[in-house]
Amino acid sequence: MASKRRNMFYLNNKQETREICTCNLPSFRDPRGAGLVLALALCFCGSLGANLKCSKPGARYPSPDDCSKFAECSKEGLLDIKSCGVLERFDAKTKTCAKSWATACTTVQCLEGDRKPVAGDCKKYRYCEGGVWKDGSCHFWYRFDPAQKACRSSYDCKASPQCDKEGATRATMAKDCMVYWQCKNSMWVAASCYLGHYNVKTNECDRSVVCECKDGERKPVIGLCQKYMDCVQGRFQPKRCSFGHRYHEKSKKCVWWFNVKC
Repeated sequence: MASKRRNMFYLNNKQETREICTCNLPSFRDPRGAGLVLALALCFCGSLGANLKCSKPGARYPSPDDCSKFAECSKEGLLDIKSCGVLERFDAKTKTCAKSWATACTTVQCLEGDRKPVAGDCKKYRYCEGGVWKDGSCHFWYRFDPAQKACRSSYDCKASPQCDKEGATRATMAKDCMVYWQCKNSMWVAASCYLGHYNVKTNECDRSVVCECKDGERKPVIGLCQKYMDCVQGRFQPKRCSFGHRYHEKSKKCVWWFNVKC
């Protein structure tokens, strides 16, 4: 069952692990004059506290994402993200919530106990201690598994592309303007826009982006045998074949001029 909280909701799955889902809620004017309408565009879900282990039940740590939140070590030895009250912030010195005007916003780089891979090196990883990232390395034949956040001997590092920033996105080579890559559990996974298309400039789903073609799609330019249109990032761009070549519509390639009737 999901419980709503601001623009987030928490999801309890069968494994009894909690996931936090953040939703992007764009607004637009209803053409029928019914007023302002909110449409669910996209929700990103990730493990709440990343199921991070901790050794001191009751210990509290500041959150790297929000000054009004903090992480608390549960009796089960897992970090759980909690929120302060209205107009309150977490005080890193007293480890309690205080009025926002009475305490400074404590910023940290990471959540205590968190771990992430180092791109390009399967043995190395970074771990969070005291709110800052520090370098670590697995022993001998062990490799760092970003999903388990631990060193494992059976993990095939080369089989999984890696990323550093959770929730980060980037464009794909897929012939679909709605598809993009999203960093989840330190690995790139395919995702799709619910509304609109993926904007390669802002790295977000955008309702205003026009996708007139699929990447890699080509078409001829009528009357100009040497020219053709090539689809790049959802838009057609003019291209020209090299000297002595013409665009061949069936093969979608530039071939020698005597092989094409123009």
